Amino acid sequence: MALGNWDGAFQNAVDYNAGNGSACVTPGDLNNDGTLDIAIAYDGGTTVSVLLETLAPIVTLSGTSLVFGNQNVGTSSSPETVTLVNTGNAPLTRGC
Repeated sequence: MALGNWDGAFQNAVDYNAGNGSACVTPGDLNNDGTLDIAIAYDGGTTVSVLLETLAPIVTLSGTSLVFGNQNVGTSSSPETVTLVNTGNAPLTRGC
């Protein structure tokens, strides 16, 4: 499995033991932290392995709407402010 660096590139692959006869691999945000996790259910078994993605930027915005009203072409409006805060545990970088 190769995790993303949040910049369009991937980290070096890491192999995890999925057991014998694994039947179903399901990605999803299993712990509601905004990152993609993986669950593996074993064929004929009674266990499920969960691999949690633990390194991710999490963006919080304050001032979530901007209202500029009607503006004529070539004129300026009053400024609006939005603050973006990274409350995650990884750097926030510009995407593609």
